[in-house]
Amino acid sequence: LAKTDHLKVGHFVAALGRSTDVKQHTMTRGVISALDRYNGNQFQLSARTNYGNSGGAVIDIEGRLLGIVTLIHPRHNWGVNSGVGFAVYTPVLLKILPRLQKGEIIKRPRQPFLGISGEATDKPCKGIRIREVHPNTAAAKAGIKKGDLLFKLNGKRINDLQGLVTAIRRAGAGKKISITILRGDKEIPFQVVLGSR
Repeated sequence: LAKTDHLKVGHFVAALGRSTDVKQHTMTRGVISALDRYNGNQFQLSARTNYGNSGGAVIDIEGRLLGIVTLIHPRHNWGVNSGVGFAVYTPVLLKILPRLQKGEIIKRPRQPFLGISGEATDKPCKGIRIREVHPNTAAAKAGIKKGDLLFKLNGKRINDLQGLVTAIRRAGAGKKISITILRGDKEIPFQVVLGSR
């Protein structure tokens, strides 16, 4: 097993799979092209994937396991590929493996939802300038307002929208998070219980 907290875009990976001949195996190679996709549970890779390597190992250049290729529908043609694939991080899989081994059906988790729209800015500091607060959402109930600058979530700096989305997804629906915003020249902390959608 390889540690996955060190991964960066550009790291070499290989996806292992099976061919129509069960005695033979396949290997496609590529790089990690994006991190923390699908609620932060998967990474994106440029190694070609298809139904044949769904469930197959994704390894690094030293042959250590980084993740497992996620499902590609069996009705897809063997040659169909959009140019990218996705894999579940090994630590994510290991957390639920005992439950899967018992035959438990694991439902898709609810999607956490803060309820804001915004854009990244570096004025007066890096963060997310809130352009809209959607009514009856966690952000609205907490008192967050249009024009606020969100720059911390659970004590960690938020520099861009992807960072905010990843942090919210990792927290999960129904969880309490702490948010620090800048309103004018005043820092204001908020405790927010994330909604879902």
